[in-house]
Amino acid sequence: MQATVSPAEWADKTPEEIFRGHSATVAKRLLDLGVATLGLVVLLPVLLAIAIAVKVDSRGPVLFVSRRLGRNGRVFHCLKFRSLTQDGRETGLGSLLRRYGLDELPQLVNVIRGEMSVVGPRPLLASDCPRGEVRRLKRFELMPGMTGLWAAHEAESMPFASYISPDETYRNNWSIWLDVVIVMRSTGAALAGRGR
Repeated sequence: MQATVSPAEWADKTPEEIFRGHSATVAKRLLDLGVATLGLVVLLPVLLAIAIAVKVDSRGPVLFVSRRLGRNGRVFHCLKFRSLTQDGRETGLGSLLRRYGLDELPQLVNVIRGEMSVVGPRPLLASDCPRGEVRRLKRFELMPGMTGLWAAHEAESMPFASYISPDETYRNNWSIWLDVVIVMRSTGAALAGRGR
């Protein structure tokens, strides 16, 4: 007979351990691939229009690439539409892109490549997290997300320590249904211009 796992023990286990023998982890990846693929197909004209607008709006590359920490602390290159000039000022188009979360649409490619999830912990800058923190924080057991509880808590401009609570809460309460709810709320916030 299979041993049961009490809720108290779940806090020390990864989602893979909790759902071992079940399809939740596979379902999450399928949800990621489905949402990202559909998003890229449906939004292709929008992505092309934004890319042209970014290029015309100011000098510099269309995409901004930053080194972020992924699952198990692995570094990956996170993609965004560039919203700042070379000297760090916001471009004319940048404010609009950030307000509606459009600057993060290229991360759909990161999702398809398996570097990110649609929903997950916030992808921290590789330079912002000490090596010891990577080993200690359980948030790195999951792939970082394009959105997550951190977005719902409006943690965008808060210091590093502020990311821990929403990310750890998500990690400990993860479910496919929670992902669906977060995607719906994040989409609604972006459409309402509350992306930042």
